[in-house]
Amino acid sequence: MSGRGTVAHFIDAADAQAVAAEILRIYGRECRCCEPDRFIRFQKLVDAARGEASDMTVRVRLLPADDGSDWYDVDLIDNDDNISGFGGIAWGALKPMPVAIEGRPMTIGQVAAHLFYEMTYHGWQEP
Repeated sequence: MSGRGTVAHFIDAADAQAVAAEILRIYGRECRCCEPDRFIRFQKLVDAARGEASDMTVRVRLLPADDGSDWYDVDLIDNDDNISGFGGIAWGALKPMPVAIEGRPMTIGQVAAHLFYEMTYHGWQEP
């Protein structure tokens, strides 16, 4: 998949099994968010989250790593191309942000998996 949508779009449209499979494939069993039930709970929490929108864009990139594996990069970019992480940003503020997909093509499940991973600080709860 290429193109754009919002954070809420990718999270709402994703299948929990596909998200869990992608997280397991990339991060392994030690990641707390590799269970489908965790993603379903996350979907409900994000749906209920409120916050002020910003003018930032979420960038999700899939690039080849030096060892041939997949390397994902998820970050925020403002209008001046400054890059930052997700730390301390409420989920409600992230929901309306557009998602820019770069690098190799990704499925909705892959995009949602890496949003989930980053938004929950690798499987933990909302900040």
